Amino acid sequence: MGVSNRILDKPGPLTDEERHEVQKHPRWTLKILQRVPAFRHFADASAQHHERIDGKGYPWALQGPQLDFTARVLAASDVYEALTADQPYRAGMTVDKTLGIMRSDRGTAYDTAVLDATASLAEEGALAMLAASADDAIARLQATSPLSPAQGLSAA
Repeated sequence: MGVSNRILDKPGPLTDEERHEVQKHPRWTLKILQRVPAFRHFADASAQHHERIDGKGYPWALQGPQLDFTARVLAASDVYEALTADQPYRAGMTVDKTLGIMRSDRGTAYDTAVLDATASLAEEGALAMLAASADDAIARLQATSPLSPAQGLSAA
């Protein structure tokens, strides 16, 4: 949110100034979602999607206990989607390559349990199925996943 398409659709590397502009989007996310009553309850977690377990993320350098479960899930989901999706500057990566990159940051960038669950869903094809589906993604995931709502998978 709040980043120019001129930057987002750029077919090459970003300049330092462009990268600085991109890194402002979590703050824009927070400001925008806090103003919408229906979205206010997940504004903080959404804005923290570039934070890391080890505190080396941005824009607030939050770490471990400061990141709630939703923020941890969004961090892994955002990177998984960004790496597997086609970008203006490169084709989407395979699941194996994406998970290899993400696993190199297991426990530092990503919560270990969240990354393990993401990898399991990706390897069984559930994430690809959801990405291709026009149906309610949560309902489809619950119907096809071995995880039960008691294990942390819920629509809430």
